[in-house]
Amino acid sequence: MVNNNNTEKLGKQTRRRARNRTLTDAHIVTVSTGVQFVLKSPSVYAVQRKQDEVKKRKPPIPVVFVAEKQRNEEVPDHPDYQSALQQWQLDLIEVTYDALLATGTTVEHIPAYVPAQDSEEHKIILQWLGLEPAQHPLDRYIQWVKYTASPSAEDFVSLIGPLLTYMGTPIEEVNQATQLFRGNTKRDTNLGAPTNEASPDGHSDRGIIDSGASLPL
Repeated sequence: MVNNNNTEKLGKQTRRRARNRTLTDAHIVTVSTGVQFVLKSPSVYAVQRKQDEVKKRKPPIPVVFVAEKQRNEEVPDHPDYQSALQQWQLDLIEVTYDALLATGTTVEHIPAYVPAQDSEEHKIILQWLGLEPAQHPLDRYIQWVKYTASPSAEDFVSLIGPLLTYMGTPIEEVNQATQLFRGNTKRDTNLGAPTNEASPDGHSDRGIIDSGASLPL
């Protein structure tokens, strides 16, 4: 007969080991440009702090006065609100992945033909995209990773997939996230934007990294 207590204990130990990876578990990923990245365990607290900054800006559900009922009612299906909510979800996803890249990757090798972070070639790419070089070194690094060093969807997947695994994200959700960026599934702005909250508008804020389930708090 299986001892459920022992099974649960073993499961917790396995998840704990997955979350406590150190630099000894780091591995090198070579992307399409030839740039080599060292991947290591990202900072849980950096991810959550960046998420918290965006969560404060979640758009409020609009309220209208219904004369027939003589009371105010929420209108979660209002198109302007839905548009703002979608953008908020995208912002939450972006800061999540930016935090993973900033704290979970370092550069091992840059081929001579790949523009460096502070090169004029990289700055020209940013200007063409309507972006200004970021002020903070980590923000500049993230810009370089996204737009110069690893520009393809496959590149992004090869970096983000292992980082999500390092964070203890279930493999099913990691696969779902990587399929999303390969374009194999319809884009769902609820993927990758984690929180424990259940929204009154019917849109759950849970996502690829769930701070209540997947992150070691």
